[in-house]
Amino acid sequence: MNGNAAFPIREDLLLIGLDVLGIWVIGLVILVLLGLKLSHMTLHDATYTTPKTTSRIGLKAFLIREIYRFVILLTCLYFYFSIPILIGILIFAAFVVFSLWKTLLESGVRGRPYVLLLPLVFSLMLLYSAFQVVLSIFISVVLPMRDKLVGRPLSRDEAPELWKLTDEVAARVGTRPISRIYCRPETMIGVNEHGNILFRMLGLSKRCLYLGIGGLPGMTQGQFRAILAHEYGHFAHRDTAGSGLARQVQNALFELWLSLKSEGMATWTNPAWLFVSGYQFLFWYIALGAIRWQEVLADRLAILSYGSRDFAEGLKHLERQSYKFEVQLGLEVQQAIEEKRPLRNLYELPPLEPKWEKEVDIRMELAQRNGTQAFDSHPALPDRIQMAEAMNIPEAAEANTSPVLDLLPAAQLQAEMTAYLTRKIMKRMRMQYALEG
Repeated sequence: MNGNAAFPIREDLLLIGLDVLGIWVIGLVILVLLGLKLSHMTLHDATYTTPKTTSRIGLKAFLIREIYRFVILLTCLYFYFSIPILIGILIFAAFVVFSLWKTLLESGVRGRPYVLLLPLVFSLMLLYSAFQVVLSIFISVVLPMRDKLVGRPLSRDEAPELWKLTDEVAARVGTRPISRIYCRPETMIGVNEHGNILFRMLGLSKRCLYLGIGGLPGMTQGQFRAILAHEYGHFAHRDTAGSGLARQVQNALFELWLSLKSEGMATWTNPAWLFVSGYQFLFWYIALGAIRWQEVLADRLAILSYGSRDFAEGLKHLERQSYKFEVQLGLEVQQAIEEKRPLRNLYELPPLEPKWEKEVDIRMELAQRNGTQAFDSHPALPDRIQMAEAMNIPEAAEANTSPVLDLLPAAQLQAEMTAYLTRKIMKRMRMQYALEG
């Protein structure tokens, strides 16, 4: 090799690049440390304070929350600031590797052809990673993923009493009522806002309730009101309205992760993969306190609105019903296959045999014993029940032990959800048979 080969990058450009990289690293470290501290303080406040008179927060906690919200906003913006730096690093690294490879060839270095081609392949991979980064950002920002309205819409004419109850809960919580209800076959109950960020901030978005039919058997209207009050709490605290930029960053990170993973470039030697993996972890860790705090504040508002007992019982019912529905569904599918018959109404199946009922009891007992883990977005069931009991709020509305299913066209919805799950299960089975040949 000729010892006079010059380094292919000008020294002044290299120093500028290192300065920019250093400033970026320092800024990221400051954001991470500040975000982690605020997240820890928020988690502490959310866990150990149980005000009995209000679901709002004191002045000190309010200031911490606003600073925290600003830090999360900066973390979102810092992601987009980081993209040009990441692309520059990838292109710079590719150019250096390619230039060194060219210098080696010009110097007459000999070796196996595939060994000499490795630097070229590596530099091309870096350039392709830069292209994937640009493409993923374009997809997630310029062409953002639209919210999917998954579920069977339920109009006011079909269930006027249910809609009346949702309006009453909204008035009690003190927020704008939902505008759409979508029924789903599972056991979950949740809400979301659909519309662009501006519409959400101006209060013009469509507020949607996702109603899992599988969680409703055995639930009282009083329990349902308390659970619904928790979901309305997210609206009242603007949790679903102000998260547009954070969701956009999450979408962008996911698009990057998926692109690199699908192209086989998810390796530690790829700076793009290291950046995506690291930023995903840091972003989730920084925002964790805010996410869990939102859940705690929504819990408090629900307890203050409808009392400790209905809220705690509603939580326990949904938890147990999710396990029970899962076991019942599995057994019914297995029996239907063995007996070569269609599925029965999945929401009115016979009681479980003692051994399966015991299985549900064991899973429920574990859920009531396990505490909140470090990366849980929601407080664990026992922590939520403990807070409800500690607040000790009596029923703040007239008791209502009537079944919530009385408020909907239950038979029609159960038939539709059963038919939907049947199609889904049959499709999965056909795919499995095709794979097995």
